[in-house]
Formats: sequence, C-alpha cells, structure tokens
Amino acid sequence: MRLVPSISSLLVAAALLAPSAAARPDAAADAEAAKKIATLVERIKSTDPEVRKAAVTEAKTEQHPAVTAALLHGVSDTDAGVRKVELEALVARTDPTAKKQAASAVAARLPRLTAKPDDHDELMRSLAALHDLAQPVVLKALTDRLGLDVEAEELAARLKAIANLPTADAVEAIIQFRASGGNQGGARELGYRRRMARQAFKYATGEDVGNDPDAMRKWWKEHEKGFNYEAAGLRRAKEGGGPTAKDGDGSSPDTGAKPPK
Repeated sequence: MRLVPSISSLLVAAALLAPSAAARPDAAADAEAAKKIATLVERIKSTDPEVRKAAVTEAKTEQHPAVTAALLHGVSDTDAGVRKVELEALVARTDPTAKKQAASAVAARLPRLTAKPDDHDELMRSLAALHDLAQPVVLKALTDRLGLDVEAEELAARLKAIANLPTADAVEAIIQFRASGGNQGGARELGYRRRMARQAFKYATGEDVGNDPDAMRKWWKEHEKGFNYEAAGLRRAKEGGGPTAKDGDGSSPDTGAKPPK
C-alpha cells in the first residue's frame, strides 16, 4: 500500500526547504549594504578630487574593512584637501587592527612632510592624528626627530603624541629626552626643551616631579609595574594638557631651533 504524506507533513517540509520570510529581507539588506560599500570605495578612488573628498568625509562613520583599506591607500593623495579629511577619517577608525594600520600609514609620511617647510601645517595635523590614534607601533617614528633642528611647535607635538602612547617605552623615551636632548642648545633651548619634557612626563603619568630626569626615573621605577595605561588615557582625554610651544621658544620651521650666539 502506498503511503500518502499528510498535509501537515508537507507543510513542515516546505517550511524547512524554503527560505523564511524573515531571511529574504535580510539577504536583500545585506546585498544592498555590500553595494553601498562598493560604491563608497569606488568614489574614494575616483579621479575627481571633489568626489574623493566627499567620499572620504562620508567614510568617517563607516568602519568596513574595505573602506579602511581604501583610506589607507589614499593617505598620500595628490590633493591636500583630500589628505586633510583622510587624516580625520583614519583617526575615526575603531577596530584595533585598523587603528594600528592607520597610525603606521600616517607615520610613514612624516619624513616626507618634515623635508618640506611648506608642508608644516600638514605635519602638525599628522602628529595630532598620531596622538589621537595612540598606537605604540609609531614610537620610533615620533622619536626620530627630537633634536635641535626641530622647531618648538613640532617638538611639542611629537612629545605630546609620545606621551599619549600606552606603553612603558614611551615614558622611558620622555625621560631619555630630558636626560640627553633636554640638555642641548643654549639658554633658550634648555629652557623650553626642559619645560616640554616636564610637561610630557606629567601628561603621560599624571605626576609632576619637576625637571630632574633622575626624579622622573625614580618615580617611574616605583610606579611602572602597576601603572594603569587605560586610566591614564582616559585622564588625558578628559583633562587635556601636554607639552606646548610658546612665542620665542624656537625659530621658524625652515631654519630650526638654533642656540643663541
């Protein structure tokens, strides 16, 4: 005798085989989202700088890996206006890997920017971006230029970015700068370089121990093991501060800071 499936069993089988009503809209939404991302990436890579600038501005709130990859590729855009919003979009990354990639890409451009006095404003924006991204991977790039040939505004920005890095190496770099680089130059340079080292140490640690590098070393040796980098970062974000350049600290960016004769 042939068995005839019941109506109820047929309905169950159909429900299992067919996509649910809820799944179909999800698939459509996913396809639409993927299309939107692809279009945004295309616009970021456009040959028209105005289109690129608008797309990069829109990308500030989009965290998709494909968008981040396009932003990283465009960090050296030929248009200064696009590069400016590129920095803002890269700083807006939230994924830890994306933030590290963004910081590395920005840091890689520093030597090119320091070689051209006309790029001083972009250099300062780049150093500010590295401060905000706060990725230890860029420490060497920041410490590469802390000598007397660096004008005061750039020096302050580099030290501030270093002080915001959540790593013991950054604090030790500040102490080393105070112990060696902070003793370079004439009376004017000694004054502002020591002041900036002190400000940087306080910004990094929350403690003002004065100008003496030995006092900095002593404090850090006593507190390094239990130091809370996350809490320190939250403090800096709330309170601000850090090294600053004042009028008369150094000479113009194209000549560098020179000891007085």
